Amino acid sequence: MSRITRSKQSFEHFEVDLLNAKDEELKEIGKTLGLGLSLEELRYIRDHYLLRERKA
Repeated sequence: MSRITRSKQSFEHFEVDLLNAKDEELKEIGKTLGLGLSLEELRYIRDHYLLRERKA
């Protein structure tokens, strides 16, 4: 299941479902989007949105 979806904007914009993403999914998200972030950094971002109860 892909946690990355292209939004309906006229420019390139993605919505990423981080809230329930497991470590392997976080790594795949980082790789797919070419983020260059470590797993620890991706977890930090996910947890930031979890605390605020909002989507990324």
